[in-house]
Amino acid sequence: MPAIEVAGSLVFVYLDRQCKALHVSVDLDTTEPWLLDADECVPMLITVNGTAVYSAGGVAS
Repeated sequence: MPAIEVAGSLVFVYLDRQCKALHVSVDLDTTEPWLLDADECVPMLITVNGTAVYSAGGVAS
């Protein structure tokens, strides 16, 4: 499946016909070390149409 690679992280987007949903999957196994926080987690902010719907790792929404 094609992916977009950003700082070693792989982002997949596809249509899940069974769930009738746009599916976004993020694989963090090969993330660049400089992006990891002190807990070795990747800070993330996910937005939909400019509205934050998910925030983790101390990222302000």
